[in-house]
Amino acid sequence: MKFSIKSIFKNLLFFLTLSSSLLFVISLIEVNRYASFNKIKSIKEQKLLVNKMYDLGRNDIDYSIIQVRGMSAELKTEALSLNTISSYDFLWNILGMNGDFEKDTNKLLVLEDEYIAKLSAYYENNTNQLDRKLQELTASKQAVLNLLNEMIFKNVDYDYRKFSITQWLIYLTFLNSLIASFWYYKKLKIIYNDIKSLFAVGHEKTSETAATKEIDAIQLRMVRKPTTTQNPSMVDPVTGIKNYKGMIHAYSEKKGMKDSNYTTVCVFEVDNFKKYDKELPKELSQSILKKISFIMSLYEQPTDVIARIDFDQFAVILSRDSKEKALNDCESIRKSIEEAVFKDPKGAKIPFTLSGGFVIKQSNRSLEDTISHAKEVLQTAKTNGYNRIAQIRDHAEKF
Repeated sequence: MKFSIKSIFKNLLFFLTLSSSLLFVISLIEVNRYASFNKIKSIKEQKLLVNKMYDLGRNDIDYSIIQVRGMSAELKTEALSLNTISSYDFLWNILGMNGDFEKDTNKLLVLEDEYIAKLSAYYENNTNQLDRKLQELTASKQAVLNLLNEMIFKNVDYDYRKFSITQWLIYLTFLNSLIASFWYYKKLKIIYNDIKSLFAVGHEKTSETAATKEIDAIQLRMVRKPTTTQNPSMVDPVTGIKNYKGMIHAYSEKKGMKDSNYTTVCVFEVDNFKKYDKELPKELSQSILKKISFIMSLYEQPTDVIARIDFDQFAVILSRDSKEKALNDCESIRKSIEEAVFKDPKGAKIPFTLSGGFVIKQSNRSLEDTISHAKEVLQTAKTNGYNRIAQIRDHAEKF
C-alpha cells in the first residue's frame, strides 16, 4: 500500500511539536528552580540573622541595640520577600503548596516580631530578671529556627516532587524521540529511494514501483505527454496531447492512484469551430487547437487525463475528492478559453468558447460508455445556448 509523503511530514510536524512542547515544559521547570533556590537562600539568611542577633551579648549594650535594630529590619525584609518569591513559582501553585507556604510566612512574621521584642527586652540597661528574659529569648529564637527549618524541609519535598515531574517528562520526551527516530528513519529512507529512482538511468533503474503516492504521480507526470519516439499512435499529431487511444491507455495507468476520489468526465466541444475552420487557413485553425489544448493542459494534475478525442472535441478526466472541485476545475477551463485571445489573419479577434457535458464515472461503467454519456449531456449545453457546462440534471430536464 502506497503512503503519502504529505501525511508523513504532517506526522513529523506533530512529533516535533510534541517534543518541542515537552522540552519547553522541562526547561520551564528547570528555570523555575531559581525561585526555589531563592527561597532556600532567604530562609538560610534569616537563620543566620537570628543567630547573629542572639550571639551579640550584653558586653556592649549600646552596640548590641544598634545591631539588633539594623538586623531586625533586614530580617523582616527577608521574611516579606518570601511571598514575592513564591508568587513567581507557578509550580508551587500547581502542586497546591502556595497556601501552606503563605500561612507559614505569616506565622514566621509573627514569631520574628516576638523574637525582636524579646531581643529588645534582653538588650536594655535594666538588669532585672535577666535569666528569665534570656530563657524567653532562647525559646523565641528556637521557635523561629524550628519554623525556618520546617519551611526548608517543605521546600526540599517540593523540589523532589518537581524532580519527579521533570523525570517523567524526560522519559516521555526520550521515548517520543526514540520512536520517531526509528519510524521516520524507515519512512524517510523509502522517500529517499523513491526520489533517487527518479534520477536513475540505464542499469541503475529498477522494476520496483514507487512506494509513495507523490513520487508515483511525479513519474506519471514526467511521461504524461508522450513524444513520437515513445508511442506516436497515442498522440494527437495536431495538438501534441493524447488522442482517444492514448486517453484509454493513460486512464488505465492512473485510475488506481486515488481510489477514494471521484472520477469525472467532461467532454468539451469548441463552439462553432467547424464554421471557422472553413473560413480560416488550415495553419491558423491548427494553431488555435494547439492553444486550446495547451490552456487545458495547464489544469492537468498527475491523476488527470486530457485528450483530443474528435475534430473539435476534448475529453477531460479528473480525479478529485469532491464533485464540486472537479466541476469548478472544468468551469475554470471553460472560462480560460473564453478569456483567451484568438485572432484571424487580419488581426481581428475571434471569439472561441467551449461547451461541455459533465458526468461522474460510475465504478460499474466503462470509460468508453462514460464518454458517450458525456457527449449526450454535451448536446444539452449546446441546445441551451453554448459556452456552458451541462450536467446530468440539465440533460434530464429535457425529458
